[in-house]
Amino acid sequence: MVVVGAGGGGARSKLGARGGWRGQSGSVGAARSLVAGRSGLEIGGPSDIDAPYSLCAAYAMAATLDNCNFSRATVWEGAIAEGQTFVYHAGRAPGRQYILEATQLAPIADGRYDFLLASHTIEHVANPLRALREWTRVVKAGGALILVVPHKEGTFDPRRAVTRLGSIVDEERKDTKEGDITDVRDSRG
Repeated sequence: MVVVGAGGGGARSKLGARGGWRGQSGSVGAARSLVAGRSGLEIGGPSDIDAPYSLCAAYAMAATLDNCNFSRATVWEGAIAEGQTFVYHAGRAPGRQYILEATQLAPIADGRYDFLLASHTIEHVANPLRALREWTRVVKAGGALILVVPHKEGTFDPRRAVTRLGSIVDEERKDTKEGDITDVRDSRG
């Protein structure tokens, strides 16, 4: 399993003049080589990671791309229909749209995808270790997880305390479900 990661606040705030993430050129090249001509699953999104100036232009380079969203209606997409409805690139057949929690991908077969892309998603999951275990399960041996995670100072809540690793491990031990908001703290302080 190859894991490629990049950090960023707002996507456009970290872009270099020639595209890609500043200081992440090795990650950009690696991500592109892992996506081109391959079958993938995006968790969350769609995101502007696909823009021509972005990390890896996954939508344009992937042979096929399916999507998994947690709800049939989101603020950023509106209504979402499950099935072959995920339009990710003009001129390509739509990918499969799943309505599933990021930690509960049971309908998806083991090793189904060459890569999994999650842009600014893992930080919103109540049980990140469970999510990573599920994401790894649906990616083929030798496949890739491509995660884009926020850089604390570039987020809307930079004063929020960083979650301790011990807390993340505790969520896994307690088998925390996605509806649990116990650890959500007010960030205005």
